[in-house]
Amino acid sequence: MDILYCIDTSSWIDAKTIYPINNFPSLWDKLNALVTKKQIISPHEVYDELKQKDDEVFNWVNKRKQIFKVLDEEQVAVAKEIMTGFRGLIDEQKEIPDADPFVIALAIVESKNLALMEEKCLVVTGEKPGSTNRPKIPDVCISYGIEYLNITSLVSREGWVF
Repeated sequence: MDILYCIDTSSWIDAKTIYPINNFPSLWDKLNALVTKKQIISPHEVYDELKQKDDEVFNWVNKRKQIFKVLDEEQVAVAKEIMTGFRGLIDEQKEIPDADPFVIALAIVESKNLALMEEKCLVVTGEKPGSTNRPKIPDVCISYGIEYLNITSLVSREGWVF
């Protein structure tokens, strides 16, 4: 069974921090292979957040723009539901839209679509569970029954050895 990974901004940054592109080219080749097989996605809001960084990881993902999905009506509806149910999830002070609810919404919609093929979409995030007042991606994933993992766990799940 192929897994679809919906990757949050924090995981792209973690990947670059933990596994720098110049030091771990084979890992980034394996990530690229997942991109080619259409097993990695992110909402376009993640692209916008990474663009603000304008660094090595943005340059890498910018060459692979097919990763980034534009919102559709179903994702918008799910994101609104998430933001209503988890008020502290987004930082209302941010100048660009916070990607967190859109990462989860994309994973929920994709999981529903993949269920017919007995496949699933997992959220990849560097976030840890938060609190009632300041929930994080894992809290919302748990509530919606969406599996989540970090970038190192993705490497393990894929069975990559370096």
